Amino acid sequence: MQFARLFVAVALLSSCSGSPDHTSAAEGGQANQQPVSLPDTTETLHLNGQQLAQAYCRACHAFPEPALLDKATWQEGVLPQMGLRLGINPSGSSLYMNKPPEEVTELMQAKIFPERPLMAQRDWDKIVAYYLQHAPDKLTLPATPAVAPALADFTVITPVLNKGKYALTTLVKYEPAAQAL
Repeated sequence: MQFARLFVAVALLSSCSGSPDHTSAAEGGQANQQPVSLPDTTETLHLNGQQLAQAYCRACHAFPEPALLDKATWQEGVLPQMGLRLGINPSGSSLYMNKPPEEVTELMQAKIFPERPLMAQRDWDKIVAYYLQHAPDKLTLPATPAVAPALADFTVITPVLNKGKYALTTLVKYEPAAQAL
């Protein structure tokens, strides 16, 4: 389950760079010169958190439902990282601190972190509140299907290898011609 949450979080974080230029995988990684279409912050005052999240999130990636991750993952992982990609840096600390110069150069050239916020703080606060209000406290695992006790067309054959001795084998190769290991 931890892997699934990590995978979703990484996918969300890596899909939005805050840069107006995007690269499309469908185009073989060639730069796509279509700018991100973010709402004008002067027109967003009347929008609620869900409407803002749908507008801003969809500008870079598919809209992630709050139920996709638990509240703690949104609050401590995804939302702070997405905020940075939207130019929202509540701590005010340097985003490049403790990074090697080559990485700083690459991040700056890729425009991962915008120099100024791409949205109003009030809009970001509404988005954060929406996710934290609607995300579950804990994700529930889907029911595990029962394992069938037997497979009709298969028979278990226990190999007689090492006859009770512990194996020290680190590599096994099957020889098709000799039909042997």
